Amino acid sequence: GLPGLVCSVLGCEEVCLTDVESVLPGLKGNVEAFEKVVKSQDTVAQTARVECVALDWGNEEDVQAASRCPYDVVIGCDLLNSEGNIAPLLRVLQSVSAKDAAI
Repeated sequence: GLPGLVCSVLGCEEVCLTDVESVLPGLKGNVEAFEKVVKSQDTVAQTARVECVALDWGNEEDVQAASRCPYDVVIGCDLLNSEGNIAPLLRVLQSVSAKDAAI
């Protein structure tokens, strides 16, 4: 979640952090801790909306939910742990990206 949180500090108004369901509690805890610090600072991140969403690349419901609003910028971190995940990742990137986004 750190790259997304950094984006919120740099001026992104809406940030959607995704991971598999089992990781979301920790991710949400990190966002809450981050927001406590940010609210005590005078930064652009005070107005950013950061949400955490479950996204299992093989789960069509997750992919559809994450695709509800196409994103102009998609940033990934620690995405691939096996070659078999490349095709599902590309499918998800195409699904969540705006039409004019560069992938």
